[in-house]
Amino acid sequence: MAKVADGIRYAERVVAGDIVAGKYVKQACSRFLNDIQHGEERGIFFSESRAQHILNFYKFVPHVKGDLAGKPIDLMDWHIFILINIFGFITPLINEQTGKQVVNERGKAVMDRRFRTAYSEVARKNAKSTLSSGIGLYMAGADGEGGAEVYSAATTRDQARIVFNDAVNMIKQSKAALGRLFDFNKLAIFQERTASKFEPLSSDANNLDGLNIHCAIVDELHAHKTRAVWDVLETATGARSQPLLFGITTSGFNKEGICYEIRDYATKVLSGLV
Repeated sequence: MAKVADGIRYAERVVAGDIVAGKYVKQACSRFLNDIQHGEERGIFFSESRAQHILNFYKFVPHVKGDLAGKPIDLMDWHIFILINIFGFITPLINEQTGKQVVNERGKAVMDRRFRTAYSEVARKNAKSTLSSGIGLYMAGADGEGGAEVYSAATTRDQARIVFNDAVNMIKQSKAALGRLFDFNKLAIFQERTASKFEPLSSDANNLDGLNIHCAIVDELHAHKTRAVWDVLETATGARSQPLLFGITTSGFNKEGICYEIRDYATKVLSGLV
């Protein structure tokens, strides 16, 4: 079973040079380890229980294609690193009006996820849709969010349906587990108990008003010629306390589009320029 320690060890091995990796992967691993060791000095905490929670969810997420179809996904160490990075770090929730930390009825500080945006650029055939479909299902039904709205978005509805259809097939292949959490039809995956849903979206930004997004997965971000869809999705997360906008893509060529802009910002963060 996937463990948080597997992801931490992956980062350590990358930084040590035991795993061959590119510049930005090394910087991402170094940043991750530094935040675990020194993040509390800046009000950033790593919750192993939260990180392990999503890894435990993947025990019930099966492969949907090829010879392994129907068998549980065996997350690779770099998959684990991505998941615990996004879901493990937390910060105190701050009241925007008072500027003070929000506390619960027991007087304990309310902690929300640190990251609201994630960018993952991987080569083809590295299970990016499988990883993101699992994230979509987790955010729709296991994240504790009432009325969660989760969307897979792309330049075309067919492309957006890739992540969505994989999620549907995961439910079909895991009737004893995921099938107890979700119902589905051709248009949506839904959980009646929490009034949550997971739907595919096309790239027509004019028809995306009125969304209240808990999670949006933007597949093949490099194919988006403008930032219109990204901006609409990002704006629609404003009412949620810990939403996630997850851009996942293979490499592209357009240096004028939103993908390159997000990539450029991410690399500046990793390099310490931002």
